[in-house]
Amino acid sequence: MFTELITDKTFFIMENDEVKTYHKCIVNKEFKIVVCVYERNIPYKLAHLVPEDVVETITEHSEDYIKRMGKLIHFISKTLKNTLLRDYVINIWNGNKEEAEQCFLEDSSVTEKFLLYCNQLIQTYTDKNIVLLFKELYFEQEVIHAKYSLEWIESVKRL
Repeated sequence: MFTELITDKTFFIMENDEVKTYHKCIVNKEFKIVVCVYERNIPYKLAHLVPEDVVETITEHSEDYIKRMGKLIHFISKTLKNTLLRDYVINIWNGNKEEAEQCFLEDSSVTEKFLLYCNQLIQTYTDKNIVLLFKELYFEQEVIHAKYSLEWIESVKRL
């Protein structure tokens, strides 16, 4: 099956449960196509994807992504009910940084609770890969450290 690779929107779920973000393809010295992904742990660096380690490829805003992420968000909304953590997650999902900050000011442990909840979902939810992507997009990139800042991405694109 063919998957369209879209810069900053295609994600590779790896065997070790890491999520790698697609940047571009290049042709190496041996004239082989190499997929480059952002390397989260080394600022301003790209890494070559090892295709054998890829479990699944998910493209943001694809029909599959919308269906699976929608089910997850519905599940989260139902299981968290009317809690501060639910409000926090919804605000992060919707990009309401000020409202998310208000939740944090109300309970500074809400980010830790979010991480624990994500890790619990990874172990228990039926679609582990979509939870891994959810955690990457809405915890790692939004809450902890936006390592893919515009400045960082622009510097990599110049490479």
